[in-house]
Amino acid sequence: MAFIECEKLNFSYPYAGDKSNGFALHDIDFSLEQGDFLLICGTSGSGKSTLLRLLKPEISPNGRLDGKIIYAGKFLNDLPKIASAAEIGYVFQDPNAAYVNEKVYSELAFLPQNLGLSPETIELRIAEICAFFGLESIIGSDICSLSGGQKQLVNLAAVMTAYPKLLILDEPTSQLDPISAERFSDIVLRIRREMGTTIIISEHNTEKFFNFADKILYLENGHQLAFDDPSLFVKKAANHDFLPTSAKLFSSFKLDNCPAFTTSSAMNFVRGHYKNAACDQFIESKNHLNGDAVKVENAYFSYTRRGKDVIDSLDFNADFGRIHAICGANGSGKTTLFKLISGLKTLRDGKIYIDGKRISSYKSGALYRNLIASLPQDPHDIFICESVKEDISTSPDGEKYDFETVKTFCKRLNISEKLLDLHPYDLSGGEIQRAALVKLLLLEPKILLLDEPTKGLDKRCKRQLSTLLKELAAEGKAVIFITHDMDFIAETADDVTLIFGGKAVSSLPVRQFIMQNSVYTTAASLIGRGYFDETMTDSELISSAVSRKNERGDGDE
Repeated sequence: MAFIECEKLNFSYPYAGDKSNGFALHDIDFSLEQGDFLLICGTSGSGKSTLLRLLKPEISPNGRLDGKIIYAGKFLNDLPKIASAAEIGYVFQDPNAAYVNEKVYSELAFLPQNLGLSPETIELRIAEICAFFGLESIIGSDICSLSGGQKQLVNLAAVMTAYPKLLILDEPTSQLDPISAERFSDIVLRIRREMGTTIIISEHNTEKFFNFADKILYLENGHQLAFDDPSLFVKKAANHDFLPTSAKLFSSFKLDNCPAFTTSSAMNFVRGHYKNAACDQFIESKNHLNGDAVKVENAYFSYTRRGKDVIDSLDFNADFGRIHAICGANGSGKTTLFKLISGLKTLRDGKIYIDGKRISSYKSGALYRNLIASLPQDPHDIFICESVKEDISTSPDGEKYDFETVKTFCKRLNISEKLLDLHPYDLSGGEIQRAALVKLLLLEPKILLLDEPTKGLDKRCKRQLSTLLKELAAEGKAVIFITHDMDFIAETADDVTLIFGGKAVSSLPVRQFIMQNSVYTTAASLIGRGYFDETMTDSELISSAVSRKNERGDGDE
């Protein structure tokens, strides 16, 4: 008997109208055994989050549900509430969305306390989970003082104190820096391996989990297009957007027996089939920009008078007509830098110039009149109306934009007119992100600040966004974005700055940056390094590998 079964599952929201024939999910049909690992992938708005929430009764969305969801041999809706709370754990995308207590210890104790466990049992579970997760050093900390990666680990640990049989994760690493994402992913895989927990995870970036999944479920427009093991999925979906870099490489060679779909296996494949070619060493080119759009000089900032400097002797330059990416660990000061550039915070010491003028010289909102527009981490923050259409069609001064202009921007960002009638909170993560970008672009800013603009976007939407940002830069605008998505940086940016401890420790042209790093880099760069000079994207790697596929390396001798 399967542990989880979805049989002919259909779901529609009350407001669905004719969207996808009225269904957010249509004829979903799959089953999992206990201990299985299911990876769900698909386009933005394809129904991934809706499906995950239907598997957790406490947060199941309101709407019409047809078909069956079977859990451990029983209808899921018949599961007692206390059993559902204990046996089905759920981790949200946003690290700030789930915690309910101020202290880490209290957060870990919250669920077992509400399950009625004894104080002794609760203390034992907290001790065990803390040891497993390596949280001993922060157990007494305020959650608000933690980095995004630490918060997400606490969210996961809080769920695991109930020893759930089913763990559901909705894009849990999308807001984490590469190191935090790697640590979180390793913990998830340990939970599966050492605890035997059944895991269902939704991810746009499948690099880490693809090889370890028992099954891949692919959704598009609410329909189930595939439910296969990884090897079969690769054969059916050669060079598909949702394949990890290694799988794209192997599928391009149409291998009968594919190695493991990991970066290391792809590196071994390249070593065995190609001759080593020494890469040229890049010459460091720090601060090569003039900063004619944004110039930050020797900046210092702290949130409290005697607090630690979040921005510490930071220098930063960005030019008009270029796209500048900012990366770094969660809590390193990236978002704070944006707040300073956009005038939301004031430096303790140092200087900021916007379009050649001191930021302090812009009075009475002049900074925001066709000069700077900023997208926050949570795009919901800039929506105030009851429908997306009403919100994006109205300027900050209350005047209505020409709707044909609105539709033009919506088309550029793949936003259908059907979505415009919805409430902003009824859009998926990717949809609200794209709608927020439309609202900003209608302001016609010269400088565009985007904080995590790819959050919730699938590969197709990222390509569309990348193309749009390049068009804006070609028009002479300065585009500056914060992201943890190194593939998007490689595809989009002209320049990259790495911030660490409030300092800009590196500022380089994108190819130099990608090629010289081992963590803040791409899988394609790591796989091709030493064999395909200056490769940094999947398309570059595959093109180089295929064009030289008859070359034999030491591994074949």
